[in-house]
Amino acid sequence: MAQDDVRFHGQSPEPQAAEAAAAPDIHPAGEPVFAPGGNGEGMAEQAAAAEGGTAGAAGDPQSHQFPPPPPCPNGFIYTVQPGDTLFFIAQRFGVTLQALIAANPQIPDPSTIFPGQQICVPTGVIVPPPPPCPNGFIYTVQPGDTLFFIAQRFGVTLQALIAANPQIPDPSAIVPGQRICVPTGVLPPPPPACRGGFIYKVQPGDTLFFIAQRFGVTLQALIAANPQIPNPNVLVPGQLICVPTIPPAPPPPPPPCPNGVLYMVAPGDTLFLIAQTFGVTLQALLQANPQIVNPNLIFPGQLICVPTSPGPVVPTVECCMLLFRTANVPRGAEAGGVARIFQSAAVGANVLVGTIDLPPPSTFGGATFVAWLRGVAPDGRTVKIPLVRTNPLLTPRVWTGSLAVPPGRQVAPFNDLIVTAEISPDVMQPNLSRIVLIGLFAQCQPQSLTTAANATGGAGPTGGTGGSGGSGGSGGSGCCG
Repeated sequence: MAQDDVRFHGQSPEPQAAEAAAAPDIHPAGEPVFAPGGNGEGMAEQAAAAEGGTAGAAGDPQSHQFPPPPPCPNGFIYTVQPGDTLFFIAQRFGVTLQALIAANPQIPDPSTIFPGQQICVPTGVIVPPPPPCPNGFIYTVQPGDTLFFIAQRFGVTLQALIAANPQIPDPSAIVPGQRICVPTGVLPPPPPACRGGFIYKVQPGDTLFFIAQRFGVTLQALIAANPQIPNPNVLVPGQLICVPTIPPAPPPPPPPCPNGVLYMVAPGDTLFLIAQTFGVTLQALLQANPQIVNPNLIFPGQLICVPTSPGPVVPTVECCMLLFRTANVPRGAEAGGVARIFQSAAVGANVLVGTIDLPPPSTFGGATFVAWLRGVAPDGRTVKIPLVRTNPLLTPRVWTGSLAVPPGRQVAPFNDLIVTAEISPDVMQPNLSRIVLIGLFAQCQPQSLTTAANATGGAGPTGGTGGSGGSGGSGGSGCCG
C-alpha cells in the first residue's frame, strides 16, 4: 500500500523539523476589527528577545493558561508549533517581527511562547469568509498554496475551483489562513461504527500514516477500522474517521506456496510494486494469493506468496585463464596474471585473481587495482573484484582478489576479465583508459582446481608464478596446463 512521500520523525527543537513534521494549524480570523498598530515603547528590546526564545522554552505548556488571540481582521490565526519563535514565524510568513509583536499585545514576553498558543499573523489583507460548500469541503489555505496547486492536489479542475469560490476577486491572490471551498461532487462517507475507539476529524495536511503515528496505532489497524475509505492515500479535510484503540483481527494467513517464496509486506509496498520487484506479472501474484480480498489493501507484516519461475540453468565451470599486459604497461615490466573460475549450481561460484610484476597503480594515475568480469551471462552485467597488495616482503609486486557468489547465481561464462588502475576500490565502473591486464574467457582452459592447486604448490591465486619464479604469464602457463 503506497504511502505519501512524507516522513515524520517526531518533535524536534529545530524549526525546520517542526515544520516538516506537521502542517501549521491555521484558522480564519474573526469579525473585522482593526488591530492596534505602532511600534510601542521598547519594541527593539522585545524584538531582540523574540529572536532568542523558543516555544515551550519556559514553564509548563500543559498547565499554562494561554491568553486568547486578539482580533485579527487583516491576517489569520496561527497555532504555535514546538520549536517556534516569533522571529521564525515572522520569517516564515513574510512579515516583520515588529508587525507580528504589535499584532499580539496579549503576549507580555515575546521571548516566551508555548506550543498550542494562538497568535495573529498580520498580512494586510482582509480575508473573506468561505461560500456555502454543499458538494465539497472547506480547505484552509497553507503557505505556498495556489488555486492551481490546490486543484491539482484534490483532483478538480481549476475552473471548477474558481467557480466554487466567487468571494475571491483575484484567483492569483490567496493568503494563508483563507478558507475556500473545494468542490468534489461527492460528500465524504460517514465513519463506521467505532467500538473501542474514537472519531477523529481529518485536518488539512493529514494522512493516515501521520494520524496513525500521532495516536500510537499501526497504519494497518487504522485502515482496517475505516473500510469506508476506498483509497487510503486520499483523505478530505473535515472527513470523520475511526481511530481504533483495540487491535483488529490479524491478517489472514498466506496460502500454500509450493512454487514460490513467502514475502513479508514492507511499509509502502503494493502488489504492483512487489510484482515488479520479483519480475512476475500482477495477475500471477493475485492468483497466488486468493486470501487477499481487496488487492489495493495489504498490510506491512502480512505474508504473501510470490510465484517464481525456474531461473536460468547455472552451467558448471572449472577453468584457469591467463591475463596479459596491455600497451598501457611500460616496456620492460614482465607483468601478467592468472584467474581461476569455479562454478556449480549446487555450491555457487568462486573467482580467484592474481597479478605479478605490475608497476605501482600510481604509474597509471590510480591508487589501487581492480579486476572486472565483463559481459557476465545471462544479462551481460559487469562484476567487480577489488584487488589488494600482498605482503611486499614475501611476494613483492603481487596483487590478489577473490569473489564468491551463492548457489543459483552465476559469474560465468563472461566475455573477458580486465584489471584496471582505479583511484578507489569503491568505483562502480572500470576506467577503460587504465586497463593494464586482459584475458578472454574463451581461452579459459578447463582444469580441476585440485590439479591446479597441486601444479602451483597451493600458492593461492598467485601460485601460478611460484613454479618458475618468473612472470605471471609464465607461471600461469603452469597453472592452466
